[in-house]
Amino acid sequence: MFFRTSKGFTLIEIAIVLVILGLLLASGIGIISILVKNQKFNETKTVVEKACKTIEGYAISHKKLPSDLNSLGIPTKDSYTNDLVYALATNMDSLDFCNTEPSNWLSLDDNGTSKNIAFIVYSKGANLHDETKTGTDSYQIKPYGTDVGSYKYDDIVCYGDINFLREKGCQAFEIVTSSLPEGTQFLPYPTVNFKISGGTLKDCSIKGNLPDGIDPASPPNCYISGTPTETGTFNFTVTVTDTINRKTFKNFTLTINPNPVKITTPYLPYAYKDQDYSAGLTATGGDGSYTWSIDSNGGLSSLIINSDGVISIDGSDLSSEGTKVIGIKVCDTNFPSVCDTKSYTLTILSASSGSGSGSGGSSGGGGGSGSSYFYILNIKDDISFKINSSGTCVNWNQDEVLTIDTSTIDASNDEFILYSTPNCSQLACSRVLNDFYAQDINNNYIIKLIDIGSNKCVFNDL
Repeated sequence: MFFRTSKGFTLIEIAIVLVILGLLLASGIGIISILVKNQKFNETKTVVEKACKTIEGYAISHKKLPSDLNSLGIPTKDSYTNDLVYALATNMDSLDFCNTEPSNWLSLDDNGTSKNIAFIVYSKGANLHDETKTGTDSYQIKPYGTDVGSYKYDDIVCYGDINFLREKGCQAFEIVTSSLPEGTQFLPYPTVNFKISGGTLKDCSIKGNLPDGIDPASPPNCYISGTPTETGTFNFTVTVTDTINRKTFKNFTLTINPNPVKITTPYLPYAYKDQDYSAGLTATGGDGSYTWSIDSNGGLSSLIINSDGVISIDGSDLSSEGTKVIGIKVCDTNFPSVCDTKSYTLTILSASSGSGSGSGGSSGGGGGSGSSYFYILNIKDDISFKINSSGTCVNWNQDEVLTIDTSTIDASNDEFILYSTPNCSQLACSRVLNDFYAQDINNNYIIKLIDIGSNKCVFNDL
């Protein structure tokens, strides 16, 4: 018969085994504890992040923050079964943050960086102690694990920046005025109000190069106005701020075109020996108000010019035939340094060449003899005809140029005394004297002489 026997463990061996088993068991419990802790941290972080995103979505949609988390339909407890902490800036649950600033922001120190925030939401962490709130409406985020009294900082925090919410939820604040109209020197520039959209104007600053005479409005008004006195291209910047302290700016270019004062009357009508003389002058440019003066009288001591630009000379100063050179000056009344001067040659004819004074819309005058001049005025196209000293009908621009101001002639009513010569009936620009129509170089009928016998020409718009 065969018997099998075995030897048992000694007490020492059993002790060693028990120690090994204890170590293994302790190690396993520690690992499990770490895994559970990490799982709860991650779950809580997910809950806080979801709450933060949901609050942002609500704010972007409603232009305000929710009063509490319960109305959002999301988990409001962390994995440690504690309620999340939620705080918001004053009245941010009732005011439109696209147009209004709250009376107080939440103050946050995020690891040394100070910020004003709209809301904050967080979990107190595994230690169930609030280490983030430091006072009324004030909070501080610290590095994880930092000693806070007898606790380690373990809060899980998310917060909302108002600028982010406004960027996503509010209409962009901008200047919508696109460009400026051109201006004219010495004339009032139309007031330009710089228009904005996406906000309510709180302040406006206009800086840069503006022409003399154009001024920006006093803040918070936002416009330019005035009368420019210099010309050129000018660049400036408009910066605006709205009631929630958003700023935006835009660059503008303003062009001012020159508008110098200029005497436009090209020539003076003839003067006649021993006869009083007057003639009207015109000017353009400036603001339209003019001050006239004699720059040089050419030896004509009686030469004067009135406020309407009409020059006058006594007949006693016109005692001989010939020419006189006179100078006329005109200045803008409201801008007296803006002036123009012009020299004229005044031709003085003998009295037998015709009588009367020449001014504005007519030349020639009384007397009336067979050798006198016969003038035909084209009031439409500024083309005029005359009968010259040889009895030939010519365009004035082809002979001695005379200036006739027809701007005051009423073609259907005004009458002017004209004098004829017998040769007129044989000229290319006439028909018979008793049924006379003048024609311009394009054969357009201009005037009709109704009664040559009484030396009157009636102007008709034909």
